[in-house]
Amino acid sequence: MFATTAAAVVPDLTDVLAIFQLRYPDEADAGTGVLYASRVRTALAKGVALLGPISENFALGALSRETIDRRKTQMITFPPGRPPGLVSDASAAWMARAQATSLALIPIVIDGRTAALAAASSCLGNPPPAQIELGLLEEVLRSVEEPLRRTLELQSLRNTALTLQRSFLITPPQIRGGELAPSTTPPAPRPRSAATGTTPPSCPTAPSPCPSATSQDTTSGPLRR
Repeated sequence: MFATTAAAVVPDLTDVLAIFQLRYPDEADAGTGVLYASRVRTALAKGVALLGPISENFALGALSRETIDRRKTQMITFPPGRPPGLVSDASAAWMARAQATSLALIPIVIDGRTAALAAASSCLGNPPPAQIELGLLEEVLRSVEEPLRRTLELQSLRNTALTLQRSFLITPPQIRGGELAPSTTPPAPRPRSAATGTTPPSCPTAPSPCPSATSQDTTSGPLRR
């Protein structure tokens, strides 16, 4: 879905298209007031500098906050490679390398709230998009809001699953002179019948039958499977 969208706008309407999913779409960080996002997808025109890696807690700049609050596209233009202070430090550093001349932030509103931001930038000294080009970009993104909703929902579920997995990890104890190494123990092979060469059933046929897979032991309580 994103590849199709990117092919429709890069490089005809913009040199870079990046989708950021808001980590905390309803409220900012209680301590700093900063909003965070995760970069979900990126498409770049040929010759544009690659975007650098970002942490899971990528802090958005003032322009992003204004776009989220107003739920309206915001665009700024500037001399090549010299963005104003409305963007984050990481974004400003990349724009300098890419010789960017503009940045447009388009809110992706799902269920009445801004769930993601689409960032489009003109680079390599190319002129900023005209208003009609910006309008076309908004139309393309609106046309994929429903598929994008599903993509963001799956991404959110994945992030939740990873968070739960990491919550079960513990810090291994420090042992002087010891080293950690992975270890696996393969299951022991089941004995084979000397007469038939086959593996005997896991449950004997006499004197009592195997318990049903769905039966419940009323003595011990739990369901056996």
